[in-house]
Amino acid sequence: MAALRGESSFSMAAAAPAPAPMEPCSALTKGADPGSTPGSPLARDLLTQVILKGAEAGWYPEWFNKGDVVPLPKGGDRRSLSNKRPITLLNSMYKIYTKALQGRIVPILQKLISWNQSAFLPGRNTHTSVLTCNEALHVARNSVKDFILLQLDFKKAFDSVNWLFVTEALKAFKFGERFQKYIRAILSTAASAIIVNGRRNKVVKITRSVRQGCPLSPLLFILVTQTLTVVIEQEVAAGRIQGIYLEKANMHYCLGLYADDSHMILGAKKEGATQTKNLLDSFANATGLQIQWNKFTARWIGPNGSSKPRWVEELT
Repeated sequence: MAALRGESSFSMAAAAPAPAPMEPCSALTKGADPGSTPGSPLARDLLTQVILKGAEAGWYPEWFNKGDVVPLPKGGDRRSLSNKRPITLLNSMYKIYTKALQGRIVPILQKLISWNQSAFLPGRNTHTSVLTCNEALHVARNSVKDFILLQLDFKKAFDSVNWLFVTEALKAFKFGERFQKYIRAILSTAASAIIVNGRRNKVVKITRSVRQGCPLSPLLFILVTQTLTVVIEQEVAAGRIQGIYLEKANMHYCLGLYADDSHMILGAKKEGATQTKNLLDSFANATGLQIQWNKFTARWIGPNGSSKPRWVEELT
């Protein structure tokens, strides 16, 4: 995180909000059906008390921040836990509150998160990442230089995020202290009960992860991955890592992200590739986002593809 505290192009985060959450919460519940939980006066009064007292104390009661985890199959062997996606079902009042906070920070993240992250923000989609990567590959194949394409995948990405790193990232990007307090309270009081075969098991405290099902989770996740973008850009600027120059876009390109799926295009130099792998290991240790090295691939691209050196294979 030390690198993030230096001068960078992301200083606009100093304007990040520390919202008093009741106004946006009221706006979200105003149009709700009076017969529903969010629309009932009792629920609105209870939500007001929980938010104001919890925000001040930095703590929320278990009933407010407890979720039921439903493991949904992703494909493959349904008996394997590695092929399950844990979706957390959260109560209405919690989601109203976090949706209100989401609405406050999305405009800030639109400016803060680099264009190479294509997920979770309005107006961004996977086409940007795919088209830019295709253009970079086209340039690499027609270049007199050699390049390496690295394809990365984080293991259980949302479920392994380190909370301490999230709070440090909020500080480094200069979010307001009150907003940081809201996030710390949400994270530190999280609890879940896993539902298996229709049976709810006992409630357990959560010690890491941004829960899939929480409106804030995707935004906190891309805030974490933004730190990787910042560090990579600093390494490219210092010449320790070489990306690829895209003349049509008049920019150097190195890292592309779509949520937790990412790729990198590097100049084919052993020193730069080794430095990149060391950075990824450091990033994993700090954030909890571990690279799945069994899915990691390094492809040699360029005029000398048939003479790929042994160290490229050693990267995997």
